[in-house]
Amino acid sequence: MIVYHNLSMHRKLHNESAFTLIELLVVIAIIGLLSSIVLVNLQGTRQRGREAAGKQFSSSLQNALGSEAMGIWRLDEGSGTTVYDNAGYGNNGTLTNGPVWQTEAQCGLGLGSCLLFDGSDDYVNLDTDAMNGLNDFTVSYWMKTSDTTKAGTAIHATNTGNNEFIPYNYRSLQVYVKDTVWSTGEALNNGNWRFIAITRNGTTGKVELFVDGALEGSSTLAAGSLNVGGCLVLGQEQDAVCGGFDTTQAFLGLLDDVRIYATDLTLAKIQQLYAEGIQRHLAEQ
Repeated sequence: MIVYHNLSMHRKLHNESAFTLIELLVVIAIIGLLSSIVLVNLQGTRQRGREAAGKQFSSSLQNALGSEAMGIWRLDEGSGTTVYDNAGYGNNGTLTNGPVWQTEAQCGLGLGSCLLFDGSDDYVNLDTDAMNGLNDFTVSYWMKTSDTTKAGTAIHATNTGNNEFIPYNYRSLQVYVKDTVWSTGEALNNGNWRFIAITRNGTTGKVELFVDGALEGSSTLAAGSLNVGGCLVLGQEQDAVCGGFDTTQAFLGLLDDVRIYATDLTLAKIQQLYAEGIQRHLAEQ
C-alpha cells in the first residue's frame, strides 16, 4: 500500500509539473509577442519623433532666415501643376511639359515628395520677382542624378540674352553671373542627393560654392544687381529668353527644396540649411 501510494503521488507531481511547463511555454510565447509589439511601437514612435524633430527644426530655421527668403519651393505638393512659394511672397511656379511628381518612396526621402525631370523638354517656370533686382543673394537646392551625358542645368535666370544667373553642367559645374563665368570643375552626378548652395556678394562680385555644407571654392564675377527680365526656370538652360531649350543641357534627375535668399548667407547658415535637409534627403541613403 505504501508503494502504491508513493507511485500515485509521483504521477500527481509529474502531471502538475507537465502542466506548469506548458503554462511556462505559453507565458514565454506571450512575452515574445508583447516584446515584438512594443518594438514595433517603439520604432514607429522613433520615426514619428524623427519626423517631428525634422519639421520643428525646419520651421525654426525658416523663421530664423525667413526675413531674407525671396522664394522657398519645397516641392512637396505631390500633384497638380503649381509649386507654391513657402516664403510667403506668392512667387509660385508652374509645371510645364510634364515634370513628374514623385512619391516619398520614389524620391528616397525621409519626408515629402520631389520632382523628376526627364532631361528633355519639361521645366518649372518660377515668378521672376523672386530674383529680379537682387544684389546679394544665395541660391540653394537639393539634386540627385547619375547622368553622365548631359550638361544638366538645375536653375536659370535670364535677361534679354544674358545669363544673369545659372549653375550650368552638373558633370563639371560652371557658375554664371551676369554673363561672367567661373568653371568650378565640381562633379555633382554621383547618384546621391547633393546639397548645392551658391552665394554672391553684389558689391564685390565674390561668388562662393558650397556642396553638402562645405565650402568648395570662390571666385570674383561681375558685380551689380541682377536684371531678371526674362524667365526664371528650373530644369532647363535657356538659349533664348524663356525658350530655346537644348536637350543636351536639360536636367535629368530629381530636384527638391529650391530656395532663393536676398543675402549672401554665411558658412554657418549654409551648414544649418544642410543640416535641415539631412532630415529629408539622407534618411534613406
